[in-house]
Formats: sequence, C-alpha cells, structure tokens
Amino acid sequence: MWTVGVAVRWAANVYTWQWRLLLPLSGVLELAAFLIFFRAVSQHRPEASGKGRLEPWIWVVISASTGLMLTLIAKLTACFYLALRGASPVLSHILDQRYPVLVAWGFLVPFVWGFSTKWNSVPWSQTNSFPTALGCAGGERCGRSFDALGMGS
Repeated sequence: MWTVGVAVRWAANVYTWQWRLLLPLSGVLELAAFLIFFRAVSQHRPEASGKGRLEPWIWVVISASTGLMLTLIAKLTACFYLALRGASPVLSHILDQRYPVLVAWGFLVPFVWGFSTKWNSVPWSQTNSFPTALGCAGGERCGRSFDALGMGS
C-alpha cells in the first residue's frame, strides 16, 4: 500500500494526468499503510522480561513514530490543498524546502536516536531525569518543526 501510494504520487507529478485526484489518493494510501503498520506494531507484546515499565529508548521510538504520522498528515493536507487550489501538482518552493526538514526532525533523527540508545548506555536511564531529557528533546523537535513550516518566531 505504501509503495502504491508513493508510485501514484510520482506518476501524478511526472505525467500530471488526473493529478487532482491522484495526489490526495497517494496521501491517503501512505497514511493508511502507516496506520496499519502502527496498529500491528502496537499489538506486539514482549515476552515477560520482569521489567514493569518500558525502557527509555522505546519511548523515543514511539515519539518518532508519532512524528512520522504527523508528517504524513501534513503531507496529506498539502496534497488536498494542491488538489483543491493549486495550479499544478508541485509544492510551493517554501514547502518543498521545509518538508524534508520536518521529516528529518520529526521522524528520522528521533528514530535513529532511539534505536542507537538501545545498544548504548544512556546516562539518564539510570536517573530520574529521563522524562526531563525526553521532554526537552520533544520540545526542541516541535520548535524545529514549527520553524521548518515557517510558523516559528
């Protein structure tokens, strides 16, 4: 489903045939594929490990997954906007430049950070300051995302 969504997006941009219909369709397919994946992953339960709560790196990866979902929602919104009001299937220069920053800071950076901390010792995992560190990182990500979209100060 994800691959079909990406292929439809590419075809709409390259051939411009029925692009007002295909752009939103591509966004819906990608978001639906993510939601199916997210549902399947959220139903996974680890074997009893004796730990009462989730490890810190898992919270960071969950945060990254949420960032990906919000990024896909932003992309779907842009697709609908273009389909309804755009003259062509091309994002404006500003959005085209800022969307990769949103993807990087909303998903890729925390995703890599979360999985890399799984195998490294994390200083805050032995203290009570992990929620503070995660909150600061999340606040910084939100700030960078707003800046990327031109909504920052």
